[in-house]
Amino acid sequence: MAKERWEIINDENNIAEKRRFDSRSCQKKLDEMFSLAARHHQKGNYKDAESLYKQILEVNPTHYQSLGNLGLLAKQFNKYNISRRLLEKAIQINPNRADDHNYLGGIFQELGETRQAIDCYQQAIQITPNHADTYHNLGVLMTQVGKIQQAIGYYQHAIDLYDQVLLLNPNNRRVHTSRQNTLHLLNSQVGVTTKTTPKDYIQSLFDNYAKRFDYHLTETLDYKVPQLLKNRLTKQMGNKLTFDMAIDLGCGTGLSGEAFRPICRQLVGIDLSPKMIEKAEKKQVYDIVENGEINEYLEHNSEKNTTCS
Repeated sequence: MAKERWEIINDENNIAEKRRFDSRSCQKKLDEMFSLAARHHQKGNYKDAESLYKQILEVNPTHYQSLGNLGLLAKQFNKYNISRRLLEKAIQINPNRADDHNYLGGIFQELGETRQAIDCYQQAIQITPNHADTYHNLGVLMTQVGKIQQAIGYYQHAIDLYDQVLLLNPNNRRVHTSRQNTLHLLNSQVGVTTKTTPKDYIQSLFDNYAKRFDYHLTETLDYKVPQLLKNRLTKQMGNKLTFDMAIDLGCGTGLSGEAFRPICRQLVGIDLSPKMIEKAEKKQVYDIVENGEINEYLEHNSEKNTTCS
């Protein structure tokens, strides 16, 4: 009888150990999926990232990291109500993730709810006092409400924190870009003229925007400017209007190129964002596509007789 009880206890221990192993194995798999999803998100592969986040939540509905990042993804597509709901749920599960408070503050800021935005940003800083992005966002918010001296202080502190990160990791491109952007905004408040917005900032901004650029402009904003310009031009100058050569400055994904291709014998597209250029090339509307800065391109090609759009 004692032997039977021992065997039962042994079996129960084995079952408990197997459950613990299965739990650890499942968590490891979810961690790997989340890391992959975050990499897709960072690279601008938004559909892949969204799919993985949702797969994780099917297995573990309380996976607050996936909820928070889905909230950020919704914010990036201007789906503010969805974003707010996801971020608030993530914070309810784990209130100690500074990024989620910062993202939620950004939602309130976009919605014009200044007090709630400040509360979220302050909560993020309370959790992570060196959260540079939050100080940057507070600077932007103070600028919007006309509290310039406070904005300057927040921008300066954000730059100091970015510098601390760069001392340890000087090759962190995201932080370099964030620092340059913050410095640009600081200079605009203290009266220091910056000739141009930093290239790295522009490139990063539009690289991240490239995958949703066409949809956002044409579907969300009902953007029709290129076609309207082309129609107005042909109406004023006649249907037989053609250009020997035209340059689409800041061509993006090629929306203007699609409209003007029929009236251009040769069409060149130029843009600073490699990701935008990739999209433009796939449309096959340009004879030449150049990745570069507009002023530099024009300086090197000033001898050409061009019409620029």
